Amino acid sequence: MPDTPTPSPTTAPPSAASQRADHLIARLQDVTEQLAAARTQEQVFVIVLQPALQALKALAGVVLLVNAAKDRLEIAAVQGYEEGAQTIWQNGPLNGNGPAGDVLRKNTPLFFEHQDDLLRAYPELAAQSGVTLPVATAVLPMFLDERPLGTLVLDFQEPYRFSDEERRFLRTLASQCAIAFGRAQLTTRLRGQLQERTSESEVARDRAEVLAALGDALQRAATPEEVAQLALPRIGPALRAQCMLMVRLDACAIRLPTLWGDTPEVIVSYMTRPGLSLRDTPVLQRVADSGQGLYLDDYHREPGTVWSFPALANGVEPIHTPDGTLEGFLVTWRPVVQHGWQEGERDLLKRAAATLGLALERAQSAAQLEAQHAALDARNRVLAAAEDWARDLTLDTDPFTLIRRAQELLYMSLPVQAAAYYEREGDRWFVRSMLGEFGNDDLRRAHDAGLPHATTGSLRVPFETGEVHYQDEYDVSIDGMPEHTSHVAATAMLPLMTVHGVRGIFGLALFDRTGWTGVGRAIIETVGRSLALALDRADQAVELTRERAALAAANEELEAFAYSVSHDLRTPVRHIMGFNDLLRKSFGTSLDPKAAQYLQVVDQAAARMNILINAMLDLSRTSRQPLLMRLVDLGALVASVQAELELEMLDRKVLWQVSPLPLISADHNLLRQVMLNLLANALKYTRTKEAGNVEVWAEEREDEWAIFVRDNGVGFDPRYADKLFGVFQRLHRQEEFEGTGVGLANVRRIVQRHGGRVWAQSTLGEGATFGFVLPKPD
Repeated sequence: MPDTPTPSPTTAPPSAASQRADHLIARLQDVTEQLAAARTQEQVFVIVLQPALQALKALAGVVLLVNAAKDRLEIAAVQGYEEGAQTIWQNGPLNGNGPAGDVLRKNTPLFFEHQDDLLRAYPELAAQSGVTLPVATAVLPMFLDERPLGTLVLDFQEPYRFSDEERRFLRTLASQCAIAFGRAQLTTRLRGQLQERTSESEVARDRAEVLAALGDALQRAATPEEVAQLALPRIGPALRAQCMLMVRLDACAIRLPTLWGDTPEVIVSYMTRPGLSLRDTPVLQRVADSGQGLYLDDYHREPGTVWSFPALANGVEPIHTPDGTLEGFLVTWRPVVQHGWQEGERDLLKRAAATLGLALERAQSAAQLEAQHAALDARNRVLAAAEDWARDLTLDTDPFTLIRRAQELLYMSLPVQAAAYYEREGDRWFVRSMLGEFGNDDLRRAHDAGLPHATTGSLRVPFETGEVHYQDEYDVSIDGMPEHTSHVAATAMLPLMTVHGVRGIFGLALFDRTGWTGVGRAIIETVGRSLALALDRADQAVELTRERAALAAANEELEAFAYSVSHDLRTPVRHIMGFNDLLRKSFGTSLDPKAAQYLQVVDQAAARMNILINAMLDLSRTSRQPLLMRLVDLGALVASVQAELELEMLDRKVLWQVSPLPLISADHNLLRQVMLNLLANALKYTRTKEAGNVEVWAEEREDEWAIFVRDNGVGFDPRYADKLFGVFQRLHRQEEFEGTGVGLANVRRIVQRHGGRVWAQSTLGEGATFGFVLPKPD
């Protein structure tokens, strides 16, 4: 058999959340491009504030910076507020009781989605500032090299719900603002140094221009290599260098260096050879050990150097990122000169190395941001697929359709090459659903024949433990098929647990890499739990369908039996009443008074029996006759029932309060029977009152109408409310209130057939309220 082909997952249309995330990512990309060209802090703040306000539709934005003494926050930029407008964001001490200082002390952003949130967190803020608090606010810290720079604030004039994507957008924006502000400070500093040195000497001016050129290179270039390519041609002539190298480290290994100038071939071949490490370059090793620059007036005079290198002067400065991590070296070779390395030259090389360190840090930040964007894109794709899958879980009840959907979701979300679902038959495991490849024909044939439970550890272990069995590095001996599984790098075997135990094993395999990430494990286990629940639900749905069918059949038989019995009971009851009457006539006036009383009791019992039989027949007919659905004017229907009942209540005082009632989709005759029962009950149980009070009203809900009937009668004990709608269930004695106990059962049966439900509420002696709901037509 050929290997199972990998299906192409169907691309779901982008959700609103996905479109929003894409919009925010596009905003960040625009900001990144604009910040690369910013030269001053004012430009930085305008570039950051404007897209933040537009993206979140905020009222205004404020940037507060830590002053030089590091004891106060001062307003550096405002956008959105009118000039001179008073806000809660004012110059003040850094340790003051306010959100701007708190976010810097804790290095954690604060989001206040309602004005009450800000007021609860800082109850004295409004009084201290003397102005009205904003309705919603986001306050984000800005740090550079673990040094607090200030805060970025957005204010809103309406309550605002900050989504996870918007919170990440604002944190990233604040981080970019800090980096760009630091870069602007660096540029300003470099340019300031240039101005200072201009007055000292021509040489100093040239070196300052080189440093300024490095600052420009840092802003224009995206990678350290690009910075080196732009900077080395400027540094080299200023140092009278023959050649220069920027050497990068990868742990202790040396990457391919960036070269400039007339580099001797022996140096090129040595520094670019494969497998070169730090210990192979003695001078670089010394600089790495000391953390300080090293300057040799004549490379050959130093002991322990590479003997084949030419007799040149050599200067090396370490390249550190702002956090102190050694990332590489800036190396200069030049002819030996009499005066050696001057202080200004060393300073220039040191500053150039520092600039390259900033470039490395900036490149890493950009790479992290890019990775975050990529992760966000991947997350949105997975979320969209998971949303579709979650919807399928509620719609599909076929187990293998659910399993296949789960395989497709994991296949798209993780870098797996095979996804197989196994079920056990006897002492062997068989594949019931496969997505991907077995990897070779021998492994496929072994699966076709069934894998022995006793020797297939990858399946036996999760089956026995009930837990996911991860192999970050697959053990080829675990399944007894080392010759067939050498291509497998890692596996994950997830038992699908149901109420009856392990239903099957959900298996995943990697062929081209080892290890399962924390995110990957979380996805596997989340999908596995959801799938197990869905399979349980599917099994229960099938069983419930069978039970409902059996119950419906039983109900039909019971209703048919009740109808038949009720119908057949009419004849013997009629005979009892007839012969009872014959007995009374045959005895005539000689009938003993006590015997006459006995015959009267028999008459009453037979009449009561006849009433109960008629009630049972009515209930049976209600269940059996088809529904004739149409629009019913409930107001007109209640009016007709009211008129019919009032003919029997001419000697009573009854106050009716009937509110306007809607048009309802129902069977007119059956709905009339419901209202007749409820209103008749209300009149019956209020007859002990001097004046009866009956209210009828309706409430419109989203998908249904609720109808209520309330009276001021004797009520009932609420503990027995669940018995009211049962057949022959009565809460009052027959001598108190007549009845069969079938009327309310009929009400419930009719309402349920319409897809509704009934209920009752009461306090003994204070009347009762009966209600039912009917669905609106689609």
